[in-house]
Amino acid sequence: MRLKRVTSFATLSGTILLAYLLTACTNTSTQSDHQHDHDDSAIKQYNPKILNCVGPSGYHVYEADYTCPSNGKKFKALELGTHSTMGLHLDWQPISYMRFPVAIPVCPNGFIVDEADIKGTALAARKAYIESAEYQQLYKQKHASFFLFAKQSEALQENLDNLWWYYLQATWEADGCGDHKKYNQYATLVIEKASTQKAKLTDKDEEYWPMSIIIADMYRRTGQFEMAQQQLNAIGTPTFEKQKSNDFYLLAKKVMQLAIDNKNTKAVPIKEMTQKAE
Repeated sequence: MRLKRVTSFATLSGTILLAYLLTACTNTSTQSDHQHDHDDSAIKQYNPKILNCVGPSGYHVYEADYTCPSNGKKFKALELGTHSTMGLHLDWQPISYMRFPVAIPVCPNGFIVDEADIKGTALAARKAYIESAEYQQLYKQKHASFFLFAKQSEALQENLDNLWWYYLQATWEADGCGDHKKYNQYATLVIEKASTQKAKLTDKDEEYWPMSIIIADMYRRTGQFEMAQQQLNAIGTPTFEKQKSNDFYLLAKKVMQLAIDNKNTKAVPIKEMTQKAE
């Protein structure tokens, strides 16, 4: 069991994010090259109460055995293996030959296995929460795994600075399944939590830029083009020492503007575009 599955945005924004920035700036593939259909009829549902349409894919995503920490029962879920990415979309979802994210393993009883070795007071707190009427009601509604994890984090007052990042990955899960209602629900939470977190930053902070672009993109993806434009207008101009970072964020702004102008609510890759978005 290869966990810890859930990482903070700050972790991603280190060397991994830098690699994304560099590849995204030079990526010349078309948007359609990286679109995935939403037909999940043939995908094995490891937990039918979880909204996630990522299926097994060779060494990239494979089936693994898990033991539920809350009751010791065995179950199967998917694990992320070796993979590569070719840039980012405006919502920071990696561009790849596979979908992201792989669902966080969730036991049949709803227990979220975000760490390999949960015990003691942490285990007791999680058990109490997943057995609560509040959580069980959410669990019955077939939500994204990262949405459930964000709700658990809020309830237990854990990783609060990363709530927006968890809700963002929930939008990727909903989008991958074509669930527009839940996508809009999660996007609203991303805007709320990211705006709160962004208020603690300045434009000199690296995280300020992805967060600003993502907030604008959540408005755009949900058809709120005026709000997306307002957010984009307020972002400003990056002035980092590394010009490649500046170039990437300026490119993201340019791509965002084109998507807003064309009233485009689809996923859009951050790359040079010489034609109108479809």
